[in-house]
Amino acid sequence: VVAEEVRALAQRSAAAAKETAAKIEHSVAQSAQGVQISAEVAKSFADIQTRIQELDKLVAEIATASQEQSQGIDQIGTAISQMDKVTQANAANAEETAAAAEELSSQAAMQQEAVRGLQALTGARSSPINRPASVAAPIAKPARETPVAKPAGARTPVAAGNHDAFFKDN
Repeated sequence: VVAEEVRALAQRSAAAAKETAAKIEHSVAQSAQGVQISAEVAKSFADIQTRIQELDKLVAEIATASQEQSQGIDQIGTAISQMDKVTQANAANAEETAAAAEELSSQAAMQQEAVRGLQALTGARSSPINRPASVAAPIAKPARETPVAKPAGARTPVAAGNHDAFFKDN
């Protein structure tokens, strides 16, 4: 009976040892698998960190490009403002030039009237001033200096019969 009991106990001990060995082997296999999974997770985290750093660099480059673009837009705005000022100045100059041209035209018409009046007084023949504007001779340099204006009532002596020379074209 004791031998049977010892045998049964030995068999149970052997079965428990086999079961414990199987559980240990299973735990070792699961630990190895856990180590492998942990290594894969660590590698994934390293890849994620690398990609985050690359993304950070791209965001920094975008920020730099954005700042440069903003500066470029500011420069364009300044250039447009300067062009607007120049355009306004040109428009003002054009208005002044037009007013001056109108004034000169008015003065030229008054001068023509004065010359016609003088010609009528002296009996002079047709001069370029009486010609239509489309066929008027080009303005030539006077042969002598233009007489200086005299005070009202003073007359410039003109030799008799020499009026044509006074109003001569060249």
